Amino acid sequence: MKRRNAITLGVVILFFVVVFLAIVLVIRSFRKPPEVKADSVLLVKIEGEIADSPVTNPFEDIFGEGHNSVYDFRRAIDHAASDKRIRAMILKISPSSLGWAGAEELRASLQAFRKAGKPIDAAITTDFIEERDYYLALPANKIYLNPEAGLLINGLYAEVMFFRKALDKLYIRPQYIQYKEYKSAAEQFTRTNMSPQFRESLEYVVRDIESRFIQAVADDRKKTTEEVQSFMEAGLATAPEAKQQGYIDVIGHWTDVEESLKKPAEAGKDKSESKDDKELRTVSVRSYLKAIEEEDSGKSKVGLVFASGLITSGESTPFNDVIGGDTFAGYIRELRKDKSIKAIVLRVNSPGGSAVGSDVIWREVRAARAAGKPVVVSMGDVAASGGYYISMGADKIVVEPSTITGSIGVVFGKMDTRKFFDWLGITFDTLKTRKNADIFSFIDLLTPEQEQRVRAWMSEVYNDFVSKTAEGRKKSFEAIEPMAHGRIWSGTQAKDRALVDALGGIDEAVNQVRALAQIPASEKIRFVIYPKKKTLWDLIFGGESPFAQSPKTPLSFTETPLFKQLQEPHLWMIAPDVRIH
Repeated sequence: MKRRNAITLGVVILFFVVVFLAIVLVIRSFRKPPEVKADSVLLVKIEGEIADSPVTNPFEDIFGEGHNSVYDFRRAIDHAASDKRIRAMILKISPSSLGWAGAEELRASLQAFRKAGKPIDAAITTDFIEERDYYLALPANKIYLNPEAGLLINGLYAEVMFFRKALDKLYIRPQYIQYKEYKSAAEQFTRTNMSPQFRESLEYVVRDIESRFIQAVADDRKKTTEEVQSFMEAGLATAPEAKQQGYIDVIGHWTDVEESLKKPAEAGKDKSESKDDKELRTVSVRSYLKAIEEEDSGKSKVGLVFASGLITSGESTPFNDVIGGDTFAGYIRELRKDKSIKAIVLRVNSPGGSAVGSDVIWREVRAARAAGKPVVVSMGDVAASGGYYISMGADKIVVEPSTITGSIGVVFGKMDTRKFFDWLGITFDTLKTRKNADIFSFIDLLTPEQEQRVRAWMSEVYNDFVSKTAEGRKKSFEAIEPMAHGRIWSGTQAKDRALVDALGGIDEAVNQVRALAQIPASEKIRFVIYPKKKTLWDLIFGGESPFAQSPKTPLSFTETPLFKQLQEPHLWMIAPDVRIH
């Protein structure tokens, strides 16, 4: 009886939630698109979680401003550069998840905005500013810093989290095999610090990023590289010190930026009637994008597929950063079969993942090319290992200078959790019909014979990876293999080694598409974007919402991602998780 009452209550609550959301959608459907008036100022807030791709969750449109993506920011800034209604920009910078390659892409759009003759005032609203955020502020005409804030331009550092000691405390024994010596993703589970090879490749990338940062500061602030390096050696600078040495322009508050951009009242005009002259007319990125939605169309249709997150085999998980191989191959297949689509841009922001999922997407990329549709890859912050694998079949690969790519290699991993469960009071008894039936058991390590078989499997996959890279880059296996070995490269380093074709963001990828698909430069392009934005109907009734998922019980622990990670063996094409600050 109690269970029936609980089910009835749940149904009633769900009904009212659906009715409420439907009413909200109906009300919003009658709203007019935001109007962008003359003399408006574009307000660009770089803060919080910033994804690479546009959001697909319909709740982002229903409630509030939501999060903007790198793609959203770039599209708004690029459009505003030629929009006569937008006279200036306020760039408000707070702590965010933006990576170095994402910052480079936005920086290029900011430079184009300023080159169009429109001023940018950058306000740094955090307690102290680090290199990446300062790099983003450099294109501004004026950089504002709060009087109590500091300028922490003291050099880059990379941090990597290692789990070996935690696993030891849980009585879990990891067994990971890396192929080859630079394939360092496994080290996070098997070591407590970086191996010499991992440190070597990571330092090579970090120093490459820092050298570009130093040059950018020197160019934009009219300094020599030696002066910038000396300033960085000093470490933290106060706001007065930063201004005195020419690294910021104004010591002030956020409101001072708005005041500086207000247009003065016209001479002889009654100030009591000049309300518009006293108020700054700003428009947010989200509102601006909605206002220009109708204007953003073109004759030529090009597919734009965002592959963001970890690659898995099978289908994607809704609203998570997961690239299901079958799902994303399906997107490319739909675009291939659509006769109105002239070409495809594949935007990759992924450290890799499943070898099988990666191969499924790679094959569909090749099929699109075979069907006569050019495919150009644009790489984001990270497009390494499996992220590089799904890219290497394209006609062209475009990267930002600080993109982390390469990592051509494979890693196998499993965990022996027998003692962990014994510690919990859970024991196992087993039965097998063949001696290797337990090769992927999660309660034992591999035997020497089993490990030999796994290594043979890894060798086949690695050689296939290198062969396909060589084929895609039009090089011999012998020319490509020394640059593989699981080693990561920055975008510039990858270009120097012919692993990619050009430097730039999505705009450069579009330029490459125009050349390959023979789309005139004067002709506007209309993007057909995948994954498509979900509707409220999809969310509630399409099996993609919490309401559509079966409830979990405490006994469902064995179905959790953590347990599956410990339980299942993996043959991954994945790059190490590195954070560069």
